Amino acid sequence: MAIHRLLNDIEAVDQRGWVDTLDDRERGFDEPSVNTQTDTLLGFARTASWPPLGWVIQLPSSPTEHLAFLWGEVHPEHRRRGLGSYVLSWMETRGARNHESAPQRLAHNLRSNMLDTLADRIALYEQHGFSWVRATTVCVAT
Repeated sequence: MAIHRLLNDIEAVDQRGWVDTLDDRERGFDEPSVNTQTDTLLGFARTASWPPLGWVIQLPSSPTEHLAFLWGEVHPEHRRRGLGSYVLSWMETRGARNHESAPQRLAHNLRSNMLDTLADRIALYEQHGFSWVRATTVCVAT
C-alpha cells in the first residue's frame, strides 16, 4: 500500500500517464524477473512519504543481449537531495551483479525508460553515463 501511495504521489507531479491499480502493483512483486530480496531498494523517512524506490528487473536474455531494466523513483518531497543519484548508483551496481551470471558472449546492458518531459531525470542518467536513445510517447484515453 505504501509503494502504491508513493507512486501515485509521483504521478501527480510528473504526469507520466502511468497509473496502475494496487492489484497491478502487487502482481509486480510476484514477477519471476524480480528478486525482491536482492533487487529492490526502499528508503524510509520520518514523514508519511517513502522517499526513494529502486527496482532492478532481470529480463530474459535475447540471442544478443543480457538486459537489466532499472526503475528508480524519488518522492517529490525528497528530490534534489542526492537520493536519485544514490538510487541510480545502487541500481547500476545491482544490475552489473546480475550480469555476472550471463554468458560473456552477450552484450550486457542496463536500460531504463522515461518520458522526454522529465529533463531532470534524463540529466541524472546522463551524468551516470547513460545515453538518451529515443523519445517516448504516451497516449492516454480521456
